[in-house]
Amino acid sequence: MRTVFFTIFLLITTVLSAQQKIVRTIQSDAPYIDVYVEGIDNLKIEESDTNSIEITLFDKNELGVFESFSCEDKTCVLKVKAVIKQSHAINDKIHQFPLAPPSNVTATIKIPKGKTVSIIGEMIDIQSKGYQGSLKILIDKGDIRLPSVKGIVELQVFSGAIYATIEKEASLEIQTRKGTISLDKKVLKSPFKKEQKGEKQLIVKSMNANVVLTSKKT
Repeated sequence: MRTVFFTIFLLITTVLSAQQKIVRTIQSDAPYIDVYVEGIDNLKIEESDTNSIEITLFDKNELGVFESFSCEDKTCVLKVKAVIKQSHAINDKIHQFPLAPPSNVTATIKIPKGKTVSIIGEMIDIQSKGYQGSLKILIDKGDIRLPSVKGIVELQVFSGAIYATIEKEASLEIQTRKGTISLDKKVLKSPFKKEQKGEKQLIVKSMNANVVLTSKKT
């Protein structure tokens, strides 16, 4: 039987006007964090000041959000799904397939530094202020914004846009098949690679995403 390390679940639900706020806190020593998101418009990733993993959900239209949280000795798995009730589907005018409408559900997750984190989703926008650990994001479509890169960040995005501010000691490995790559407004050829000796690293693998890199001003 696998040992569960200090897992504490805390659920606080508050209704403010037409918006539902849900807070979940999990305390665990597990080194791996897997987060699965579905039907969430926007996800913010922040670094926790404690040893707890905390998720805050804002359900503007009270559509209903299902959560599943479990931790074992090595891995915490967090699943968040917004239930969208729609009477008329929105169609993609080019490919003529139904698209999910915005759910108006946003989430903020705070994770202790030094973990290996994976974010898995479909259509979602993600922001990370700079996580000191290993962060892997796998999504189908969305905008990803990285104001800073403090650890190892690997992005696998089919389409969308990636905006990252990078320091000169960061290693880069950027590849997009049909998208564009630019560094300080200068167009680069894909694949683009820059090796440095530091621990900071940005890896991008995409089919159609545009990658916009900006050097951090000193």
